[in-house]
Amino acid sequence: MVVLLNTSDINKHEFMSRLFEAILQVLDEDHKNKKCEFNQKPYYRLLNNILKAVNNSQFINPKTRMLILHSLADLLIKLNPNKYPAFSFAWLQLISHKEFMPIFLRYYLDTQPFNPN
Repeated sequence: MVVLLNTSDINKHEFMSRLFEAILQVLDEDHKNKKCEFNQKPYYRLLNNILKAVNNSQFINPKTRMLILHSLADLLIKLNPNKYPAFSFAWLQLISHKEFMPIFLRYYLDTQPFNPN
């Protein structure tokens, strides 16, 4: 999805934010309707593939990449296991993904001064 958006007149971050909102709405509806029969695998695969595409795309500059990853982080905050228990294993895998968590840790270590006190 994002790889195809290589024109400068399209705001990639806004597009991805709207996509994440749509995913949240569909997942929420599916989770409410199916309860115990909820299948987290399609949502995990979708978000995992988006995460990989964003990190491996040559058409996204680093600033836009971080904005999209922050939008994904906001989505994952909204999808926390307390609210969506049937999505908890997929949520945990996405949060701890090697292309997600280390990027945030490295980003905040580079931007925040270390204060041992």
